[in-house]
Amino acid sequence: MVKNYTSNWILFAILLFTFNYSYSQTVTFTGSPTDFLPSQKITGDANVDYYVSFDEASKTMYFGAFRTSGIFAADHYFTIYFDADPQPALTNGEGTTTGIRQHERTPTLPFSANDRFVVTNNPSGEKTQHHRRGGRSWGLIPPPQQPAQHTSSNALEIAIKISKLDITSIATKGIYFSMFMASNAGLYGYDDINYPIKFVGNNSTGYFGGIGVTSKISNPTAYKNIPILHSLINQNPTSGIKYAYLEFIDNEYNVSGNIELVRGGTSLIGPDGTLVIDTFINNGLVTFESNSNGFSGLIANSVGGSGRMQYYRHVNQAGSGTTGKNDLISTPFAGQTFGEFAAVNDNLLSHPTIPTQKGFGPFDKTTAKYQNYDTVINENTLLESGVGYRAGSELDGSLTGGAFLFTGSVNTSDISVPLAHTSDDFGRWNLIGNPYPSYINMHELIQLNTPQFDESENYDGIYAYNGNPTNSNISNEIWEVHNLATTLAPDGRRDMAPGQGFYVSSKTGGGSFTFTATSRTPGYGDDFIENRAAAPIDNASLRLTITNSSNTTHTDIYFNNEGTLDHDRGYDSAQIGNPIFTIFSKLVEDSTNRDVPLVIQTLPYSILETEVNVPIGIKASQGEQVTIRAINTPAPLPLPESVEVYFEDRVAQTSTLLNTSTLPHNDYYIFTPTTNLTGTMGRFFLRFTNKSLSTSSPNFDALDVYSPVNTGNLIVKGSVNEVTNLQIFDLNGRLVQTFSVQPYQAENRFEVSNLAAGIYIVKLDNKTQSKIKKIQLSNKL
Repeated sequence: MVKNYTSNWILFAILLFTFNYSYSQTVTFTGSPTDFLPSQKITGDANVDYYVSFDEASKTMYFGAFRTSGIFAADHYFTIYFDADPQPALTNGEGTTTGIRQHERTPTLPFSANDRFVVTNNPSGEKTQHHRRGGRSWGLIPPPQQPAQHTSSNALEIAIKISKLDITSIATKGIYFSMFMASNAGLYGYDDINYPIKFVGNNSTGYFGGIGVTSKISNPTAYKNIPILHSLINQNPTSGIKYAYLEFIDNEYNVSGNIELVRGGTSLIGPDGTLVIDTFINNGLVTFESNSNGFSGLIANSVGGSGRMQYYRHVNQAGSGTTGKNDLISTPFAGQTFGEFAAVNDNLLSHPTIPTQKGFGPFDKTTAKYQNYDTVINENTLLESGVGYRAGSELDGSLTGGAFLFTGSVNTSDISVPLAHTSDDFGRWNLIGNPYPSYINMHELIQLNTPQFDESENYDGIYAYNGNPTNSNISNEIWEVHNLATTLAPDGRRDMAPGQGFYVSSKTGGGSFTFTATSRTPGYGDDFIENRAAAPIDNASLRLTITNSSNTTHTDIYFNNEGTLDHDRGYDSAQIGNPIFTIFSKLVEDSTNRDVPLVIQTLPYSILETEVNVPIGIKASQGEQVTIRAINTPAPLPLPESVEVYFEDRVAQTSTLLNTSTLPHNDYYIFTPTTNLTGTMGRFFLRFTNKSLSTSSPNFDALDVYSPVNTGNLIVKGSVNEVTNLQIFDLNGRLVQTFSVQPYQAENRFEVSNLAAGIYIVKLDNKTQSKIKKIQLSNKL
């Protein structure tokens, strides 16, 4: 599954790209009802029709009153009241229900109003007024700040910017508004289904709505008498409430029940924010944000409404070299075509001579190559949920990464993706991806889908491309591998970011990979994989690295209660490809002769109480110095302090302690191969031994007693001051063999091939010194 791009135009780099979903319906006043759309009309009474519109681009509301017969006299006041912080309990919030007295009448309003606008056809006086409620009284806003208007005997029109409604404590996110006509004859609100304002005397019994004013409102006239809350920021929503604005910048927010984002409303979920809800009705605009450190999430049992969902999905930063740092991603939504996707992402990488061809597409199983979608040919090709895509963007000089914009509907049910195992070079590999706008529990997914993986070659787990072009020949550094061992964190989970693509290897005959809705989880962190804190009980790991003059690669050893010394389905993962410089392990006990190089091997945690030797393979060039080190794995699962780790080289007859009580540290093994190392087994081993199982006199502390794997030898490394007895006991306490350790020698070596493989107790003692230790003996090859 090596990524081969033969053309330099596949230099994958990210352009930081911002796209604003906008709806523009600017109204130009001419004094005619045709200034508005027919759908924006409200039937008033026999003589007046009312219109209302909203322009998202300029955040302006337009109101018009037009005579169907008769004229507007100087005493006709087209009156509009606003509540700029609407509450579900209509009279709560800032403002007052008592309007401004006009024509000897004081209207009583259905909500707590903050602003009043009037426009009138007064040939000799002021045509518009804006009053704001401040403290206990209404105050007149000075004329320089008056809104645009048009007045005549047949038309009264006014344009009101939403910013004019901002009050001291908030910027307006949603409003209630009412409009009516006042004259010497009274206050007129027509009692009609299309005109909910009704006056009984001076008391209004209706209002137009309940709308948000931060995104598109398709028709403000249709949403009358809807109680809403103007905004909610970084708080748990309340079930049953309709909101004009929702903001969840970070942390997890929960509501049992349902909420609604109303028409014209906006919801922003920040890179570390997650909303968990039963039912979410979206009639506005929901925006998900992400960056290089975190991704936003929505976990809902159901999602309805006619609004829009958009996810700014962060993609990998630009790289260097012929492959760059491209990304494997998936759509977090359903229903978007490639044509729609390309239209809103002009940072998609384009072919230099075929501009309609883009650096975006799935992995084609029939050709074993990546597809490059074309905006003409693939205009109507659906971006499929659960399918992974290789994505490339135009070069961004800042090299800081950027985003692709996805739109569509939210998946709330299980998604199954077919897996194929074909006969081509990469026939077992399938590119798939997270289909949800939320993190997913990787451990749960791998556990469910392990039976679908290719067991014959130990390709159990998830293989994620990390875009490291400097290590293009080192598979362990290009592909980040995760299985049941790596995803077992303290709370039993590790999480995958929304819209993340990855590879899995299919079993012979094919199968299917299932993403479950129950695997969705709140998460915080970077892609590919977000991880959680320290190790749980009975869980430890170590990363063994090898470095030459230009590259570093690794293999991981995990210890938990699920591992054995033999093959463990879902816990042992094979190295991918055939890298020329690498390090890997092989099974301690290989009962089925798999002989597979492993990038991850899982062993029983209990073995750390005794001793275990792990076979290690290395590929390196003759004459090139290499360095072996032991460091922590990315998920910190430290070894018990009592465990010592030795790297053994049988050819050089060396045993190097790689760890102290904590990692990382400065202990390492350096050597220069005199021939090319091709991964042949038998020379290198990683030995884990528990120093707490040995008791010794102070002068014996420096002695190391061990048995290299499959040698039939027992080695005592370190000098003693006199002839020392060495006794070997089985676990039943029976003496099975004795030797004499000679003084003043750096190493004593004894043949023990006659003993059966297993755990034994070794006792060293002389007149002044003693040492007892458990060791593991293996059969001689």
